[in-house]
Amino acid sequence: MREEALVVHEGKPLHLEVEITREEYENLIRHLVESTLESVSKALADAGKKPSDLDAIFLVGGSTRTPLVSRLLEERTGLAPRQEVHPDLCVALGAGVLASRLAGHEIDRVLVDVSPYSFGPSYLGEKEEVPYPYCYRPIIRRNTPLPVTRAETYYTAAPYQTDVEVEIFQGEDPDALKNARIGTFRVEGLTPTPEPSDVVVRMSLDVDGILGVTATEKRTGLSKGIKITGALRPRSEKELEAAREKLRSLYTARAEDLEGMFSVVGDEPKEVPQDHVEIAPAPAAAPGLEWDRVSGDAQRLVERSHRVLEGMHEEDREDALGLTERIAIAISRRDPETLSKAVDQLKELLFFVEGK
Repeated sequence: MREEALVVHEGKPLHLEVEITREEYENLIRHLVESTLESVSKALADAGKKPSDLDAIFLVGGSTRTPLVSRLLEERTGLAPRQEVHPDLCVALGAGVLASRLAGHEIDRVLVDVSPYSFGPSYLGEKEEVPYPYCYRPIIRRNTPLPVTRAETYYTAAPYQTDVEVEIFQGEDPDALKNARIGTFRVEGLTPTPEPSDVVVRMSLDVDGILGVTATEKRTGLSKGIKITGALRPRSEKELEAAREKLRSLYTARAEDLEGMFSVVGDEPKEVPQDHVEIAPAPAAAPGLEWDRVSGDAQRLVERSHRVLEGMHEEDREDALGLTERIAIAISRRDPETLSKAVDQLKELLFFVEGK
């Protein structure tokens, strides 16, 4: 095999031509092909499919001409990839179909764009049984078809709270500090009420990667939002680390304020931080020791559900995610009745999924 490359040495371009064996070439690229196969496995798992559910595999893109790609794919899936479609022309055809659809033309073929990332706001929940203001779960989940609009209701964290700062993250980790913060905005002028005030966070993501986020007070309709461009752009490791470092410094500064977050003296509230859309605990609660046991069992059930999530059928997975969200909200609000119902439903679902 003969390879040619343009090399820059001391600011001057040099033409390099070298012969290598196919074995040497495959050893050089094997780690890249393996990482691609990991993405294939992840895509199948996200779709709730196994290799045995596939009818055929078509190779797309010039790099698939490398025999190593076909060989490893067949080893991984048990299916011999089909090569009757020209890998370069197939890419061009797909680009043309997408361009036609975006231009508003009616076409027979349909390409479905999906979000490669999950998006959502941070919120106040519990981490290791203490209040934690950077809990996270997505509103828009990875692999959701685009365009999409989703909404979820949150609650103010303290009595008489009038401001919230909404911080938007891209990522999968339940700890927002381990994800990438891609935007933030503040909503001011909320109604100062002694009980938690509902705040609806609505997110819309289109095929151009523009993420629109609005936060609306349910009681009055007061609303504010932002548009984030390039939301689908992958972040470099340097950008991610810079964002995490900034978030860590913010969290350290705010941690000392958490202790008094829910306290009220007489008819006037104490000074509380008003900088998050957060879920505040409801006053109703089970007795202390019993609540610790019940909530602990529920959290272990959620962890059990997460372990089998990828192997679930799509509808079962959606049900499981919905139930785990209800459990998380019930725990943060110390609502034993809602928690009990959600736990029973999740147990029943896992009984059928796991067969035990």
